[in-house]
Amino acid sequence: MELCSLANVTRNSLSAINRLVAKQNPSRILEWFGLQDTDLYIYISLFIAYTAIDTLASHERQTLNTKLESIRIAKNESIVDNKSDTKINAKPESKQSLNDQIQDIWVLTKRAQLVSIRNPHVIWLRFLFMIISLFTKLMMYSGVKVGQWGGGECADRESVLARLSEFGSRESTERFRALQQNCSYILSNILFIHAVNIGPTLMTFTVELNIFVKEHFNKWYTCWSYFTARSLVDIPIVLILTIMFSTIMWWITGQVWDGWRFSAHLLIMILLALVSHSLGLLVSAIFMNNIRVCLWSFTIFIAPQMLLSGALIPIRVLPSYLQTF
Repeated sequence: MELCSLANVTRNSLSAINRLVAKQNPSRILEWFGLQDTDLYIYISLFIAYTAIDTLASHERQTLNTKLESIRIAKNESIVDNKSDTKINAKPESKQSLNDQIQDIWVLTKRAQLVSIRNPHVIWLRFLFMIISLFTKLMMYSGVKVGQWGGGECADRESVLARLSEFGSRESTERFRALQQNCSYILSNILFIHAVNIGPTLMTFTVELNIFVKEHFNKWYTCWSYFTARSLVDIPIVLILTIMFSTIMWWITGQVWDGWRFSAHLLIMILLALVSHSLGLLVSAIFMNNIRVCLWSFTIFIAPQMLLSGALIPIRVLPSYLQTF
């Protein structure tokens, strides 16, 4: 509105000056404005425009300073009022809302899926390792139903020796071998599930960890959002491989098809797979700058599983604080 009024004033002033120039002597007008006797109409127009703009700018500057001063005074008064009304036990606001974290999880999950699709070598190597292991086990246990010969029991060293002392016939010898093979079947399942889940995690997560540290340092997302998205992508593959391998091995070895026994065996293998996957994330986070140490470190965790499985050392010989493991 002020610009419109300025334009009207300028237009009216120019019209009045043109009429004055037509009636009076132009030199008197130039002397009154302090201009020279050249380019009469151009200088007069510019002079009036510059004068009006400078006047308007001074007025706007003064108005702006007045408004800023009033805002500063009002802000100081509100700060004093807020301090007087602040409670001591007030809870601080969360840095990131739940909706933002869910959105971060969704974006990170899609990114992790794209990375898995573009680099499927680790997934295909897992399936190839499982196929080779199943084919080897099929040749080893072909024609020998160790689960049925052993009565479906999980025997340790003491029970095997007890069975050997009870029987002396050829049938008892075959039964003894079946018990040994049943124990080796359980131990080989444990080692396979552990290796196939911790190995790829160590190889992939160690490389991605440097990117995660930089993005988390820039406050792009939280640790909870990243690890949740990573687990949502990895856990389905872990579960599919574990269920397929455990089910096929249960059929190859001729185990007793009892619902409770099979469910318990499958649950133990799934829990072992999830623990191995989490252990891979932990070891990768510890040795994030050295992938060789990460790849060699998972062999350290195999030895306790073999020693505490009960297949090599009887459970009663172990100390009381180790028998629970």
